[in-house]
Amino acid sequence: MAILPEAWFVNFIILSVLLILLLAYLLATARRLRDVGYSGWFTFLSFILYCVGLIILLFLVDYRMKLATQLVVNKKRHSA
Repeated sequence: MAILPEAWFVNFIILSVLLILLLAYLLATARRLRDVGYSGWFTFLSFILYCVGLIILLFLVDYRMKLATQLVVNKKRHSA
């Protein structure tokens, strides 16, 4: 899945910037948590929960797409 398949270096630059911004976000969040007296490791806990939620969402979307595809195939078989 490339944004611009003819220019791989543009994709590399975009990915690099996104990773740098993600790292900066995690570090700033950990710093703010430490300022209020919590451990910085709570940052990774919230990040893990976000990733688990994203995986569940992708699974549900994929499952619904499979069901919709089966319904379309069954309708075509019965109408033909």
